[in-house]
Amino acid sequence: ARFEVYAKAVVTSRDLYRDVAVQQVQVADGVIDGQLLNNGTLEATIPHLLLTYYDADGGVAWVDHTYLPQAVRPQRAIPFSAAVLPATAVTTILDGGDVYANNLQEEVVVAAPWLERWPLPPETGYAAVRLSVHYFVGAMD
Repeated sequence: ARFEVYAKAVVTSRDLYRDVAVQQVQVADGVIDGQLLNNGTLEATIPHLLLTYYDADGGVAWVDHTYLPQAVRPQRAIPFSAAVLPATAVTTILDGGDVYANNLQEEVVVAAPWLERWPLPPETGYAAVRLSVHYFVGAMD
């Protein structure tokens, strides 16, 4: 089997509202609990939490996601809970590959420390998880 993945970023001045953050993260019994805090002045609707799991070498082992059932009002926090998919439930179809940033392979440092990664217990099969928040807001024009 073989596959190639290409990603392209588009620079824009729209939809750059980034005032919702993850806080008070705790991992216990295969569940990640925490809060989404909206520091902004606009309601964040349809919150989408992206969970990127990393192996001990700093490589991406699995990516999962969950939608939260309610919006995050301005200056408010809502709780979230997401189950960790055990690494034993993930099947690797292709091991290895190259990582490029702007077509410059040598500038990507996979093992660099990231402050937004939370360590996971060994029984999950992953070394760490990164939580990213995506959402919609009302028109800002």
